Amino acid sequence: MIARLSTTHRTDECSFTHIGRPIGRFEGRSRWSQALIADQILTFETAGQRFAVRAEEVREVIRAAAVTPLPGAPEVVDGVIDLRGEIVPVLDLRGRLGLQRRPVSPSDRFIVTTVAGRTVILRVDEVGSLVGVPGSGAMPLPEVWRRDERVAGVVQLDDGLTLIYDVLRFLSPAEELAVEEALRRYRRTEESE
Repeated sequence: MIARLSTTHRTDECSFTHIGRPIGRFEGRSRWSQALIADQILTFETAGQRFAVRAEEVREVIRAAAVTPLPGAPEVVDGVIDLRGEIVPVLDLRGRLGLQRRPVSPSDRFIVTTVAGRTVILRVDEVGSLVGVPGSGAMPLPEVWRRDERVAGVVQLDDGLTLIYDVLRFLSPAEELAVEEALRRYRRTEESE
């Protein structure tokens, strides 16, 4: 049985919270909000390292919940949760970075992202804030990060450099196929029960 997470949330709205306090809310379909978040990133930390994703890719940030294992999924997938009726894979950034993996903690946060019509969750240790990045704010990638196609860019913030992850490329094509197949098997199992 999968753990269910339920909240009242309109699907055309994107909200970000930081330790229970709202830090931004945008109507997802308005031109005003798209322009507002187009030059913003959401910062977060994992294993003491700071990263970011484009705010336009973030649907919401929620507290961590129990994760149901997803047999046959790549190692970087913690499992799935039922997010208001939608089965969503939870991706482990620690595993992707080759860092020591650990079980989901109640203090973790889930960044729910939607890119190219696909919803996935990034499990992170802590969520920072929405940060405005002017069009000229992104810097050329240092050589060490150019080989990692999951890194979309790097930005200089007041307190240091922050890598911006490309959620669309978090999984390799082979991993993406493995997740799809694991989700199909999981749904068939759930329907037969």
